[in-house]
Amino acid sequence: MIDLITVVFEQEIDHLRTQAESVSLYVPQVNNIYVVVNDEDAVGDLIDTAWWGQHAHRVYLVPRSRWSYQTRVLGWENQQLLKLLAASRAHSAWSMVLDAKTWFVQELDYTRLFDEQGRPTVGLQRTVPVFQSSREFVESHYNIALSMVLGPAGVPFMFHTRSVSDMIAGFDDFVDFFQTHVRHPHFVTEFYLYSAYILAQHGTYETLYNKTQYYGCCNIADFDVPKFEEHFAQMQTDPRLLTVSIHRRSYPLLSADQLTKWSQFLLSKQINTISTWSNKWHSTLP
Repeated sequence: MIDLITVVFEQEIDHLRTQAESVSLYVPQVNNIYVVVNDEDAVGDLIDTAWWGQHAHRVYLVPRSRWSYQTRVLGWENQQLLKLLAASRAHSAWSMVLDAKTWFVQELDYTRLFDEQGRPTVGLQRTVPVFQSSREFVESHYNIALSMVLGPAGVPFMFHTRSVSDMIAGFDDFVDFFQTHVRHPHFVTEFYLYSAYILAQHGTYETLYNKTQYYGCCNIADFDVPKFEEHFAQMQTDPRLLTVSIHRRSYPLLSADQLTKWSQFLLSKQINTISTWSNKWHSTLP
């Protein structure tokens, strides 16, 4: 089994509750669930571990103050840092890192997630132009060529606990390093940095990871909204779709019909809490 790690801030508490419901429905076994609060510590008081149903006793709320550093980057940038810090402290050999908006839509089968050698079947993804500066920085830092990164190059992402811990230990001050380079001009990202480290350490991803991807995911950002129908078709037809997500900034950009489709899709997956709060977007539509 694995640990689950989610980083959340106050504006996404409703998303977190929906995720918790999906975890209770579709993750039959898990070791620990860590919810890291990327906000004022008091925001943790808004989270009820009962949301995770059968897994409520496995949920641990972790304030970002646990790491006792001064945050000097933006929320999304600090979220990347917290994902790495939390993954380095996981108690299982592997952790799956999520955003609060990442919701399960089918049962997680560990015999599909891992191959016979115990490697996660996450596949590889080509590096993309938008992260070119991140790629160039980590290539220079680790003296490697990085044409592919570990799949899905986003959430849900599988971290090898010992490797994340060793990567962080390789820096005199990892928090300062990451906060410095996550911004202009390098824009280093957590997944590119970690992928580069794995490649530098082993010479190949295949020592720890299976290059064939089994499970799929569908993540819709605000800039993906024009292709909503295409993404929605994937959600409905992909038999290996494990998780779905729509960014909170996307909801005001969706039509009433698209919001209805989304709600009905989630209800078909027995995820019910979405219907109680997505209606607010309906009320703001012209």
